[in-house]
Amino acid sequence: MILWTTTLHPGNAAPKEDWITSLPGLSHQSSFKQYSGYLDGGNGNRLHYWFVESKGKPLRDPLVLWLNGGPGCSSIIGLLLENGPFMPSYDGKHLTLRNTSWNDFANVIFLESPAGVGYSYNDKRNYTWDDDQVADSNYAALKSFFNKFPEYSRNEFYITGESYGGIYIPTLVLRTMNDSKINLKAFAVGNGLMDTRLNDNSMIYFAYYHGIFGQHLWSQLQKYCCSRGSCNFHNPSDIHCKKALAVAQQVMNDDLDNYNIYFDCFHCSSSMGSQAKVLLKRLHPELYPSRLDEPYMSNNQVTPDVIYMNRKDVRKALHIPDHLPAWNDCSNAVSANYTTTYNSSIKLIPKLLKKYRVLIYNGDVDMVCNFLGDQWAVHSLNLKVVKPRQPWFYNDSNGKQVGGYVIRANKLDFLTVRGSGHQVPTFRPQQAYQMIYNFIHNRPYSTKVVP
Repeated sequence: MILWTTTLHPGNAAPKEDWITSLPGLSHQSSFKQYSGYLDGGNGNRLHYWFVESKGKPLRDPLVLWLNGGPGCSSIIGLLLENGPFMPSYDGKHLTLRNTSWNDFANVIFLESPAGVGYSYNDKRNYTWDDDQVADSNYAALKSFFNKFPEYSRNEFYITGESYGGIYIPTLVLRTMNDSKINLKAFAVGNGLMDTRLNDNSMIYFAYYHGIFGQHLWSQLQKYCCSRGSCNFHNPSDIHCKKALAVAQQVMNDDLDNYNIYFDCFHCSSSMGSQAKVLLKRLHPELYPSRLDEPYMSNNQVTPDVIYMNRKDVRKALHIPDHLPAWNDCSNAVSANYTTTYNSSIKLIPKLLKKYRVLIYNGDVDMVCNFLGDQWAVHSLNLKVVKPRQPWFYNDSNGKQVGGYVIRANKLDFLTVRGSGHQVPTFRPQQAYQMIYNFIHNRPYSTKVVP
């Protein structure tokens, strides 16, 4: 356990009661400050946040909000397993510093949203939500954050996230458009659900052209689900099409990690959140030894972040009330009672482009929210192309490498990350780091980031 001795910034109005004075698991002192507590999400909703200040100049550096998806999954997944400053050991006893943390260059808010997710709650335990209600609650929480941290109100602000963040983020941005007190500049969505119909249709094409099912089944799908050059794999009425789709979906779901089709499958029936965590064992074997008897290997719910977040000393350090139940990465209560009210958030983008820059990015081997569906969604906007599709690059030990491909329209970039699954900052941390840094600073994506 490490005590921070960092002094308060001049004029810092941050809430002392939320300051994390010590954090279990760290082997040495960190140079940046952190806060954990509750934001007012309106209507009695108390949304837990974990805020990490920039390692650089907090009062000048950008302010970034990160939202995980689900719906019903915690953004602490992002902090501990994707782009935050720490990564838990396999047994939840230790934290290791991540060398691709986004707080190298930005202040980052990780918000557990909506109430019912993680340590967020309301007194009535009413966790029935829809898209608009979540957007309203998140907007209220943002206002609450700036009330707690008024010193950050002038910082350039960016909203980021992934997956069902494809709904969460545009609907939240829509609510900030007329708020002059929030200095929002741009937003980014990773592997987002931007249009349900296009995502469903593209998933079948993605699977076929990645060799997941063969010519006979593809011919059946073409015969019964398509006519005049157009296919409907989303909501077909033809009984033969439905049967062919059922076969295709079974093939797609059997023995594959749909969130990264080229990744070895540990727990194929596990949730998105658990998939993201189990993959860490392969990406960081030095921290996650190959021991099949460990709890997180035998039980999908007992994973490193779950172990860490439920430690009594961690709960105390994060100022979590004693009456709250155990933390989990995703909430069944929220997801089971959730109502989707936006089937196509891509339709909101033209209005948002009048004021903000946008990045839509996809790991290109994720089948669930696949790049093809988001590419179709972006194409449907008929935006003027400023720079045609071309590779962007990063450097590794072997030299210059293709990071993916990008097409730039007026104020909107559509970018792929080569070889990445659903959680880009986890699968391709270096590329994600370079991508988001250059997006925030409005630079070419191939520009090398110098820490």
